[in-house]
Amino acid sequence: MSKTEEKVSELITEFTNEGKIMLLGVDDMNIFKGISLKLLAMEQLLIQHPEWQGKVVLVQIANPARGRGKDAKEVQAESKATAKRINETFGKPGMILLFLLKSH
Repeated sequence: MSKTEEKVSELITEFTNEGKIMLLGVDDMNIFKGISLKLLAMEQLLIQHPEWQGKVVLVQIANPARGRGKDAKEVQAESKATAKRINETFGKPGMILLFLLKSH
């Protein structure tokens, strides 16, 4: 079992024990896969349905970008910044709503 699979397994157990719903995304980290759009959709869910705050978690596995250019770095930076902002807005101390995991 890879490190990524082990981490996902741990998170499933943790969130199940806490009674939370875990959404899982697995995508390449590139401009065509829309990881940032998925994060923004999660944000809209939390805005439009505040009853889901604290009950749902998104775990996004980001496979390494095939390219190494400027676009790949920009997508990675944008995704991290978006996840951080959403966690700061909707999270509580000790609670993270969005996890970005790098696949190895």
